[in-house]
Amino acid sequence: MAALQDSNVKMIGVYGIGGVGKTTMVEEIGKQVKNVLFDEVVVAVVSQDANVSNIQGQLAVRLGLKLIEKTEVGKANELWNRLNNGKKNLIILDDIWQELNLKTIGVPITDGNKGCKIVITSRIQGVLEKMEVDRYFPMQVLLEKEAWALFKKKVGNFVDSPELHDIADAVCKECGGLPVAVLAVGATLKDKKKYVWEDVLDQFKDSMLKNIAGIEPKVYASLKLSYDRLESSDAKSCFLLCCFFPEDANISIEVLARHCIARSLLGQNTYTLIKASRRVLTVVDILKDACLLLEGEDENFVKMHDVIRDVALSIAKDDGKEILVKHGDKKWPEKDICESSSAMSLMFDNTLELPDDLVCPQLHTLTIVLEWDWHRDALLNVPDRFFSRMEKLTILELNRICMLPPLSLANLVNLRMLWLEGCELGDIAILKDLNNNLEILSLQGSNIEVLPSEIRQLTRLRLLDLGNCYKLREIPQGVISNLSRLEELYILDEHGYREERSKVNLDELGKLTQLTTLQIHIPNVMLLPKDSCFENLIRFKIVMGKEFDFSGTYDSFRTYSKSCNLRVFP
Repeated sequence: MAALQDSNVKMIGVYGIGGVGKTTMVEEIGKQVKNVLFDEVVVAVVSQDANVSNIQGQLAVRLGLKLIEKTEVGKANELWNRLNNGKKNLIILDDIWQELNLKTIGVPITDGNKGCKIVITSRIQGVLEKMEVDRYFPMQVLLEKEAWALFKKKVGNFVDSPELHDIADAVCKECGGLPVAVLAVGATLKDKKKYVWEDVLDQFKDSMLKNIAGIEPKVYASLKLSYDRLESSDAKSCFLLCCFFPEDANISIEVLARHCIARSLLGQNTYTLIKASRRVLTVVDILKDACLLLEGEDENFVKMHDVIRDVALSIAKDDGKEILVKHGDKKWPEKDICESSSAMSLMFDNTLELPDDLVCPQLHTLTIVLEWDWHRDALLNVPDRFFSRMEKLTILELNRICMLPPLSLANLVNLRMLWLEGCELGDIAILKDLNNNLEILSLQGSNIEVLPSEIRQLTRLRLLDLGNCYKLREIPQGVISNLSRLEELYILDEHGYREERSKVNLDELGKLTQLTTLQIHIPNVMLLPKDSCFENLIRFKIVMGKEFDFSGTYDSFRTYSKSCNLRVFP
């Protein structure tokens, strides 16, 4: 705290091995000094990718600044001006892996307390030295007494019993004094019998220590043990699935459920989407209780600690599931990586050119996201043969991509989930060729004006999302009613809707006997069908009237009419 008050100190570095508590400490300090020493405290997670545009975006959001410029240089100037507005600002840059040019980002370092002060966390002391921080603070592992107190708090006082104390003490020491490991192992052994403790201690002694950059081998062994001892195979699958998302991401539980359905990761293939969501909620609670997942921004999201995520990626690799998550690269991954990867999540800017022909024999999940740019001149184009050799692909997610779509899309006969969000789409009638297995289809936020009549052939669809398709004028008669297996349907433009007629004939909804989730706008109450078509709904958001907006707070799947003051369901 004294360093933050010292006018001669402009940049502070905190370093220590992964899982030692660097992020927790600096975030807590940030809370304590806000409105006391600093007017604003802003946190950005840098991570291994160190994407400048992404860091600028995080800072802008937390500062309430809408970036107007297109280039990184332009955005840096905007941030520089915003942070030089006379306020005292504390900028926390968390989890830096390599030297970072702060001027490139737009973070000024000025004299004294009048401008910014920077706090940087890293697993690598050398990184802080290269960045010439003024003060270094090493984060040490917990002392044995501290580790024991934390362990005991998690497990319970029964570890002090004569029968268990020595074994519990030995197990605690195997955690290496790292809070993340102490908590995970403690959660694993809570309320367990003595022979389980003995077994765990045996496993620690017999385990092969593994080296992962920035992680103590004992920490890996502790977290791997916590994973191995999960009693639910669903929990293990969900845990490994979470490492597919970017570092420090808020992971949507709904998205997890959809991935689980598409990958058949849950024990029963007969799960409905709602049952899958409930099952995933239960599994998430199991993983939280095991200290393997963290709370997200609200009850609909979870997060994964970066150390636990590194361990999960290593476990997946050892199981023959090579997972590649890269955000901010300027080029497509090398050929050998594509050939060995089973899942890839990639984010690029719009200067990238996709390869014409890829060989990805193991790939079951592919996510490609184009970085958001209000001034982008063109979206990323998908070459015609791009999907020709991805025979095992079951999940394809494309975000802000320009797609005709290519003829090779028809080759993805095993595809069960196709998520095209914010895409510029040409004729999508070719999607009919995916009718053998496709269960989840989203065209959310795309530019389609008329839903092709061929979509009616996708009779295995369980979820159709046409939300925020602001250009969508028409859904041909009979398309929706022919999708008899639909469980979830989203046809709601959250920016408001001003036409007199509905995008879909509401009478068709009555034929969807399995429909349990619906989001829809009905511009005129007179359009409501005479016979109730909504009696089986469990989750719904139905809005009446010609004009509406979502500027207020709407609880998820609650139904209110803003303009008619009519509540459709009790």
